[in-house]
Amino acid sequence: MARFTKASLKSFIRKNQESLYILQKTSFNWMTDGVDETGKKDYRKIEPSEIDFNKQYNYWIDGLWMVWGSRNTFELINDKTIEIYNCCWKALLKTI
Repeated sequence: MARFTKASLKSFIRKNQESLYILQKTSFNWMTDGVDETGKKDYRKIEPSEIDFNKQYNYWIDGLWMVWGSRNTFELINDKTIEIYNCCWKALLKTI
């Protein structure tokens, strides 16, 4: 299997923008200078109008944050779900 990259993520979002959902599992806490669980259990629908590929670090999607360089990790859970994480947060992106 080919390596899943930021370009693969962009392609996945572009192909599935009508049926994308995100679940933000963790987020950066400025008070503790660490990452905390969000406690969220429900996926949020991403509206196609909120996606902007000119915003290269989050594509303007609330709950999606990427960092500079290659410090983002993309794990393909299955053909419809991707786990994305780095030093600041973790989220699941899926299509139905």
